[in-house]
Formats: sequence, structure tokens, C-alpha cells
Amino acid sequence: MVSADLADFRDMASDENMAVSFYKTGDPEDLAAQIIALLDSPEAQRRAAEQNYSSAIRMTMPHVVRHYCGGLNWRGARRGSMALDETGF
Repeated sequence: MVSADLADFRDMASDENMAVSFYKTGDPEDLAAQIIALLDSPEAQRRAAEQNYSSAIRMTMPHVVRHYCGGLNWRGARRGSMALDETGF
């Protein structure tokens, strides 16, 4: 996988233990270089595929929900009525 070098993408890749090659945001030449480097290396493709597959199978829906909603402060939550706290979440 090749991605723009954005903090959120780096955090996600790190959190989920994903193999990602980052290119300098806004630099099409670096993007091309990252893609070419990956295409030129079957071994790097295999390693990335194995690592990302392993990461993907750990991403069950309950895991994703806990990870992305875990920081929200719900109060008075009950089925069909999810009230938010004073932070607006």
C-alpha cells in the first residue's frame, strides 16, 4: 500500500500494524518512486501483503467499533437512544 504522508494515515498504519509506504504529500515524483519501488520488488509486495492480511483479519467489526468509538463519552446510552455528553460526542 502506498499512501500520502499524513499524520492520521501514519497513526492508523502504526496502530493497525500495517505495511505502508509513504510518499511526500503533494510530491507526484515521490509518489511515482514509491509505487515503482513496490512494483519492482516482489519480495516487498509479498511481505506487505502478508502483514496487511494479518492486520485485516484482526479488524473484526467489534474491534473497529471499540477502537474508533472507544474514546467517546456516552451517558445514558440505551438501546435505540444514544445520548451524548456535554462534549458533543
